[in-house]
Amino acid sequence: MNKEQLRLGTLLIASTMPAMMGATVMPSLPKIQAHFAGEPNAEFLIRLFLAIPFIFTSVCAPFAGFIVDRYGRKRILLFSLFVFGISGTTGCYAESLLSLIMGRVLLGIALAGVTTPCMTLIADYYPGEKRKKAMGFQAFFIQFGSMFYLTTSGILGDINWRGPFYLFTIAFFALIVGHFFLTEPEHKPIDKAINEENGDEKFPLLLVGLIYSITLITMATYYLVGVLFPLYSVDLGVTRSTIVGLVMAISTCISALVSLRYSNVSRHLNFSAITLLGTIVIGIGCSILFFSTNFTVAMGAVFFSALGFGLFMPNVNVWVNMVTPLAYRGRAVGGLMTSFFLGMFFAPLVSYPLTAHFGISVTFAIAGCFIIVFGTILSLASYRLQGK
Repeated sequence: MNKEQLRLGTLLIASTMPAMMGATVMPSLPKIQAHFAGEPNAEFLIRLFLAIPFIFTSVCAPFAGFIVDRYGRKRILLFSLFVFGISGTTGCYAESLLSLIMGRVLLGIALAGVTTPCMTLIADYYPGEKRKKAMGFQAFFIQFGSMFYLTTSGILGDINWRGPFYLFTIAFFALIVGHFFLTEPEHKPIDKAINEENGDEKFPLLLVGLIYSITLITMATYYLVGVLFPLYSVDLGVTRSTIVGLVMAISTCISALVSLRYSNVSRHLNFSAITLLGTIVIGIGCSILFFSTNFTVAMGAVFFSALGFGLFMPNVNVWVNMVTPLAYRGRAVGGLMTSFFLGMFFAPLVSYPLTAHFGISVTFAIAGCFIIVFGTILSLASYRLQGK
């Protein structure tokens, strides 16, 4: 492998860290809940354990974006990978839900420092059509990594619920390779005197805000499927973590293959159209889950939703980077990461009262209708705003 391939490989491995944060614990969630069942408010704290890193990533991502715009990408990424590996492995030895949650807080902060410079570096290294291909491949690799983490964590989780947390040591590997092969790109420094209203430096605030809104809603809906599917599987008679992990791994594989073809799809459809298509497909998948009477139908619904997510994920990444001036790219990506992880944060918390009052299947129906309606409204609004 040449230096260019190793550089891209490092960024692709680092790009899987968000998938690692959620996928490593999802198949074992019922066992973690059972292990700490004796603690007060255990059911709610388990939901908080799953969700809390995402809120800290959401809060810290804009600050990470500002830092990488001002001080560079590489150092922030490498330091964050180190902290990510340290905090992620706390589940290997933690003896209480509180210590698990504290580790996840630090994990969320570290993730903001991983995802923002990682995506920004890909946008810096690859211009134009190469960027679409690179980000499509990045989305493919994220989903492939998620498939690997889900499958492996399902197997490790059947042995012991602590087993999946050892997967976080992969961050140290990315840190070592990145130290030798990542380079700080030449980029235009931020000048405080820049007139944001002048020419190419005008920041498309309203359009970017719409992209953020679409991202938040879509991530909340899609991640809700991932949160509730293991629990829904128990209701449908499937209790083995390996089986649940395998189903979720296959769904991410489907998303990965779709993401790999993103550059081809983008030649025929604009950003708004791809977003609309992706959100509708995810919504239909949620609706099918509502009507599921057995595990096979539910499994098919998860696979169908994965088609929409495979289109959606690279699309918003490329979209933000295409419409944002270079001097503000890090902050724009940081804002996108905030929307991304806020959606993941809200999914388990919103699902808690909904499932308590209506049940899991009705919650899927509510989520499906919500994303179809608001995804359509926001996609059409972005189309009119952008004018293409």
